[in-house]
Amino acid sequence: MFFSKSDNKDNPTAYLQEFICLQALIFMAALTDKPTEAYQAALEACAKNLHQPELASAEISEQCILGSLQNITKPLLFLKKLCQEALEPDGVLNDAEVLFLGRVARTLHIDLERVEQICDWLIDEKILAERAHLIFESEEDDEHEFSN
Repeated sequence: MFFSKSDNKDNPTAYLQEFICLQALIFMAALTDKPTEAYQAALEACAKNLHQPELASAEISEQCILGSLQNITKPLLFLKKLCQEALEPDGVLNDAEVLFLGRVARTLHIDLERVEQICDWLIDEKILAERAHLIFESEEDDEHEFSN
């Protein structure tokens, strides 16, 4: 769900960016009414992958996250990942999540219009994937018969 399965401990820059992203996602999970069990489990798995299992249950301040954004080397990709993961549980961003993403964007010197474009694109991508699944799901069953 979140990051690559590879261990980025050998790449300090990638590790730091994944760590900051995880902190932001944990903060955002607290902004939702109630994160799903699957989402919370994914956060915990990601924290373990980063060798920081205690992080999944930590209270993280927004100031801590915003202050660490100076270490992000690819701001647009970071913001895309953050938006993508924030949309994952239910396909919707609540007002608090939108405001937080706006503050992250501002800190990263990204126009709010660009944030809206990224979120719209991610939602469109999700809709297209769901449509493709609906179109081809009956054929997936037929493929099994075809291979026999």
